[in-house]
Amino acid sequence: PPLLAACATLPTGPTVAVMPAPGKPFDVFAQEEQQCRAYAANNSRAAAADA
Repeated sequence: PPLLAACATLPTGPTVAVMPAPGKPFDVFAQEEQQCRAYAANNSRAAAADA
C-alpha cells in the first residue's frame, strides 16, 4: 500500500493588524485579544493532533 505523509504547521501569528473599536478601552481590547489567541492556539493544536 502507498505510504501517505502530511505535515501540519501552526501559523506564526496574525497577518492583519487589528485595532480597538472606537470608544473601547485598550485594556478590554487587550484582554479580548489574549482570549482569542488562546482559543486559536488550543484549536490549532487540537486540529494538528487530529491530523
